[in-house]
This record gives sequence, C-alpha cells and structure tokens, in this order.
Amino acid sequence: MTAVGAGEHDFPCGGLVHHVSVPPQCAESPCGLIVDIHGLTMNAMMQDRNTNLRALGAKHGFVVVQPSANPAPPASSWKTGEDDQKVLAFLDDAIAAWHVDLRRVHATGFSQGGLMTWRFACKHADRFASFAVGASCNYPTQEACPFSGAAKPSRLVPILYMHGKDDVIYLWQAAEAMRDAVIAAWGLSDAGVVSSDGRHERRRWTSPQGGVFEFVWHDYRADSNVLQGHCYPGSTDPGGAPGQLFSFRCDEDTAFAWGEIAMGFFLDHPMPD
Repeated sequence: MTAVGAGEHDFPCGGLVHHVSVPPQCAESPCGLIVDIHGLTMNAMMQDRNTNLRALGAKHGFVVVQPSANPAPPASSWKTGEDDQKVLAFLDDAIAAWHVDLRRVHATGFSQGGLMTWRFACKHADRFASFAVGASCNYPTQEACPFSGAAKPSRLVPILYMHGKDDVIYLWQAAEAMRDAVIAAWGLSDAGVVSSDGRHERRRWTSPQGGVFEFVWHDYRADSNVLQGHCYPGSTDPGGAPGQLFSFRCDEDTAFAWGEIAMGFFLDHPMPD
C-alpha cells in the first residue's frame, strides 16, 4: 500500500486496480471491511453509483474495497478463479494495512460480481462474516456455489440474496433453484416475512444451529430491454460514465435500496465469537 490515510485511493495490484475508500475514523482505529464487486461491463465507480457503499461505509465504520475488472468498460469481465485469487490477495493486504476488525469482513456483488461472491461463500466462508448477493445464481455456463454435497460453505455463514422476477440475464427459475438449494443444504426453516408489499418480499430462513438466509425478490425493471429486471433497487446511477452501456438502476420508485439493506445485514451479522 502506498498510502493508508483517510480518503479515496486507487491501488494497482496483480493486474487489477482496487479502489479503497477509507473513512476518517478507520485511519485511527480498527473498522470493518466490505468488498463490493461489480458486474459485467462495469467498474468500481459504476458499482458505487449503484450501491452507495462508500458513503454507507463512512457512516457505519467500514473500509470499502471496490475492484475493477479488466479491460476497461464496456469490455470489463471477471476471470473465474484467477481474479478471485487476486481480489482475495488484495483483501489480505488491505486488512493488514488498516488493521481491520476481522469480525466485520463482508462481501457483496451484483451479477457477474455476485458469482464471485457466491464462490467466496462456497470456498472461503471462514474469511468473511456474511455475504450479500444480488442478481446472480448457479447457471449451466457459470460457476457460483452448488450447495450440494461438499460443494457448499464450510459453516452456516449468513447470506442475503436478492433477485428480480423479470431478470432476463439470470432467469427467475434459476434464482428459485438457488434459493431452494441453500435452504435444503442447510436444513433451514421458514422464519417468516421481514418486509413485503405488492412488488417485493423479503423472507428469512433459519436453523437451530444459527443459520440465517434471507431472500428478497422484486419485480422492478431497468430502463433497458437488455436488462429488464436485472437492476439495482434504490440506485441513483445516472449512467453516462465512460464506457457505460446503460444504467443498471431500477428505473422506478422502490421499497428498498440494495446497498442499504446489504449494509444493514452486515451490521446485524458480524463473525460469531
């Protein structure tokens, strides 16, 4: 790390550039850390325009790491496995540089970034307190986390999963299958609805052993026929960034903002003692 003070930093590492947002309080005493991973065609700046996690991290005491895939948008795409290890290696450096509170290390991602987040849950549950995954699931041509046999997290790590019913990138039927696989693998029981209206529902499943899984569906849509329901609820992304093909925001009023409920989930689920 070339600088560890408060502020916004860009660190090249392993061929990737990682944007790190360090709130003032995190330069003085240990904070938590969130890695926030963008989807196909995007970069760190576009991701933050949709999650607002830099501002939320400053409010709640988290260093926020947002890596950018290569090449630059709109061709940016994560390399399965290879980039996973690069991001994990950078997180190790960031945790050491800012003396991060190891009980409060979390991961979130959307779309292709959600696939990486699922893989982190599947293979590295010991390193993260909880996960929030948006618009991503097991798919025949893309690796996430099977949640079958030994191919599942090593512990009952808390997971928040959000998916749009009108998603045309990762179809709703695949999202339902992902939800059901998590519930079956961990033997979870329905603990009831957390919030709902005519256009979304957030439901929780738990187990006596401490497992927590929450699934949020919505029927909001982006202002793009390419994306339709593949969008971030509550995003204010205006679009128009260099290389940006379209805004990923859900283009209508929403009952929740994805970045805010992800942050709330992280606050509620530190690593157990």
